[in-house]
Amino acid sequence: MDFTELKNKTAEELKKILAENREEARSLRFKSKNKQLKSWNKIKEVKRVIAQINTVLILKKEEKSK
Repeated sequence: MDFTELKNKTAEELKKILAENREEARSLRFKSKNKQLKSWNKIKEVKRVIAQINTVLILKKEEKSK
């Protein structure tokens, strides 16, 4: 998901996407420990999306407080 797409979403949508990505990251960690994960880059991608969502949520919170 692109950063500009994330900026256009509401806070509730972002929280839902964040929860889904956190669950996916958890699942990928378990798979990596059990040597079932084929693509290690997927963990990196999911972490990046989680960080971007957190950034957008912080920016929206700051805009709202102004």
